[in-house]
Amino acid sequence: MEIQGSVAWITGGISGIGAACAEELHKNGAKLILSSRRLEEGLEFAKRFGDDAIFAQADVKNYRELDAAVTTGIEKFGKLDFLINCAGCSGFESIFVDDVEDAESSHEMFDEVVRTNLYGTYYAAQAAASRMKDNKPNAQGERGNIIFIASMASDKVFNFFDERVEEMFSNNYAFAYGASKAGILGLSRDIAIVLAPYGIRVNTIKPGYFETPMTDNPVTADIYLPMQLFPKVGGNPAAISTLAAEIIRNVSLNRAEFAIDAGIVG
Repeated sequence: MEIQGSVAWITGGISGIGAACAEELHKNGAKLILSSRRLEEGLEFAKRFGDDAIFAQADVKNYRELDAAVTTGIEKFGKLDFLINCAGCSGFESIFVDDVEDAESSHEMFDEVVRTNLYGTYYAAQAAASRMKDNKPNAQGERGNIIFIASMASDKVFNFFDERVEEMFSNNYAFAYGASKAGILGLSRDIAIVLAPYGIRVNTIKPGYFETPMTDNPVTADIYLPMQLFPKVGGNPAAISTLAAEIIRNVSLNRAEFAIDAGIVG
């Protein structure tokens, strides 16, 4: 599909990968519907695009808020062509617990991550596809595009046990993050099958180590850079945004997973 003249909805669209996608699509002529939980930051970020963007506060765990956000965007711009689902979070849970209260605390973290990353991805796709199916098809029969952001953690396993990492994580691990991102792969494959007759393509990007607010901690680079083949630097989110733009443009890309991780070994 052509990006020029399109309308793109980006969840988590005000920082990190989402912000980079917003910049790239706008540069190529798209109008933007940006959603996030962070109201003040979202309103400020949307200002840089002038009348070409609208910000709507929405938590991806809440379908009503997502539905209201996309409705507001369509009321302003008249349609919805793309969804890039960038909203996500991470956390660490322990497999070992001392008592029921300790277990319940771990469960709360697990629930928050899974509901944000997996449920939120499904909810946003549901809200977007329900609008896209009514679009007038273009010359190639397309009505829309959906791109999910998963992670290298969705299908790679890493051995983190050096002294620095062991000290940081102890017996904690990002169980919910890996599980939720793996779930996105299965979700995207099935949604792609259902939406194909409507001319809506569904693809998934699996980033490796990119320098974003989520990875901003003292040892992340020390963990991942040695496992990267080349280059041995943290990625710039702009590289993900240009990949997303190419997926949108290329009608032959459907039900696919794209690793962008510097060849990380895992």
